[in-house]
Amino acid sequence: MQFVVGESLLAAYSEGRVVELQEALHDLNQAPGLTPVNPIEGEFVCRLTDLSPGGVTLALCTVETTPPPHAECRVLWSSLRTLLKDYGEVIANIVETGMNARGSRFEALDYGKKVVHDEAGEELQELLEEVMEVDLPTARRLFTLLFLLKTKLPLELVRFHRRHL
Repeated sequence: MQFVVGESLLAAYSEGRVVELQEALHDLNQAPGLTPVNPIEGEFVCRLTDLSPGGVTLALCTVETTPPPHAECRVLWSSLRTLLKDYGEVIANIVETGMNARGSRFEALDYGKKVVHDEAGEELQELLEEVMEVDLPTARRLFTLLFLLKTKLPLELVRFHRRHL
């Protein structure tokens, strides 16, 4: 099983942002732990579709067929609003502290980032549970991809985020 982001969704992003999105997607697809609640015969993918200001749809489809999907779930940005905001603020604070800084402040911010990342993964598990079971590492990596799709952070902050997951 793989996660797929359609080229049409990526068309709205700059070349640098697309590279970061593709790297996040690559990380997500290394060992995805996702199981459909209702079994799907054959190989399937989880397509991120219908990206809008309101949210994004995750659709479970067999590899050989085009939509309609076997199942889909809409993740509303409002469901993740606080987590997206907190995560972005922690990343900005880490960068402000200094990308190479060490010490207790950096460690506290890094720990805070991990806590928000875990909370976001757990929230995604709950949001998707009617359609798919997702393990926490996969949910965390999915949050990273959604964060990159939704936020307007400057590219240097996005790159820093990816180096310090």
